[in-house]
Amino acid sequence: MSIYISKALREQYPAIVSVLEKHVVLKELDSPNLWIRDWAPVKIHGAYVKFKYKGYDGFPQLRVDYRCWAHFNARESDIFLDGGNVVQDQQTAFITEIVFKNNYQVMVNDLRQFLKDTFCKNIIYIPVEPGDDLGHADGIIKFIDEKTVLINNYRSWVSQTWYEYAIKLERVLKNNGFDFVHFPWALSKCPIMTEGEFRKKYPYADDQNEGFGYYINYYQTPLHIFMPQFGIEEDESAMRVARRHFPEHEVVPVDCSELSMLGGLMNCVTWEN
Repeated sequence: MSIYISKALREQYPAIVSVLEKHVVLKELDSPNLWIRDWAPVKIHGAYVKFKYKGYDGFPQLRVDYRCWAHFNARESDIFLDGGNVVQDQQTAFITEIVFKNNYQVMVNDLRQFLKDTFCKNIIYIPVEPGDDLGHADGIIKFIDEKTVLINNYRSWVSQTWYEYAIKLERVLKNNGFDFVHFPWALSKCPIMTEGEFRKKYPYADDQNEGFGYYINYYQTPLHIFMPQFGIEEDESAMRVARRHFPEHEVVPVDCSELSMLGGLMNCVTWEN
């Protein structure tokens, strides 16, 4: 297995790359787009499918060069689906319902059938988080085993909106026969700043859509879990829960307090073949 990052990650966040390189061998793609997971091919049963990457107009840092993936012989698809919106194992794929919005020109039933035929596994469509325009599943859910998942502990924030979302998400999982474990989530502790302050401090950001406190967007290899850290008390809780459920992995802390403000975390900036 090779692990890839974009050149932009090394240029903008060398400390994160340094932590990764202490544990794994990295390959680097010459791209200004940090979020390699989203525009990379999706690996399905040993083959590669290159879905369309929606991109975001007006943000040159989100440019991609699809020639990066030519040697993978990926099959191209006309469906818009970011890699960050696919959380899968061998039997099941979780995708948020934003896939229907992003492919509004395709009839819902036709899209469902196409994705079922493409993935050749059970696909469970989970609700999009409140106010999230990206709708990526890798900020919501991760597998523990084939019938148990981690999900953000949305109930930890005293908010009717997030409580209702938690109920909706949990209902979908239960209806599909999945057990779930609440994982630490600390969006409520995200630093507050105006749009002007945000733009000045984070010139490489696109939309102001912070990922602060989303521990669940860790990056997992066969031997390691690279766990986002934010300099808050929940950091150790996330490390502890990960060690409990993945005792065979070394859980490695990675300071993501700055990276998270751009909207992504460890799973977003890595990709494996």
